[in-house]
Amino acid sequence: MTISGSELRKELLEPGMEFYLQAKLPDVSPEELHARIEETLRFLYLSSECTGDIPVTREIDDLWHLLILQTPEYERLCKRLPGEKFIHHCSNKFLAYFGEGRSQEGSLRNEVRMHALYVQNFGKFDRNRVRYWRLAAYLVQEVGWTTEELNDWLTHADVQPAEGQASKK
Repeated sequence: MTISGSELRKELLEPGMEFYLQAKLPDVSPEELHARIEETLRFLYLSSECTGDIPVTREIDDLWHLLILQTPEYERLCKRLPGEKFIHHCSNKFLAYFGEGRSQEGSLRNEVRMHALYVQNFGKFDRNRVRYWRLAAYLVQEVGWTTEELNDWLTHADVQPAEGQASKK
């Protein structure tokens, strides 16, 4: 069973947070804001499985930053997610100081895994939502894959647990 974006919004996002996001992003249409909120919630839903670089684009990362600023509400949101714990956000530049970098191969493997988990949990990528996920956007916009080819590939991708993590199945 897959979870729709509107179901995620209804279950996870407090009404005050949606009002806050509308106020902070007044130039973003309501439809676009809902899309960004839903993709941000999808990313956060999968984040307990994410290691390394975040697989989403700047629009989603920026919305995540806005959520984090409302710390009590963000903490409640995090506790309603599968990982049931606060999701920290660290800059890769900061982590590099501690030598916590990932290889390109490890980063690519993580991105493929996150995209495959997306399809498992939320259904196939909608062609209008591909642009929020870096690898999906690259494969469709730069390589020339169709959204159908992307979804077919991700449906058959091997989704092994990240190192040191258990599968959610």
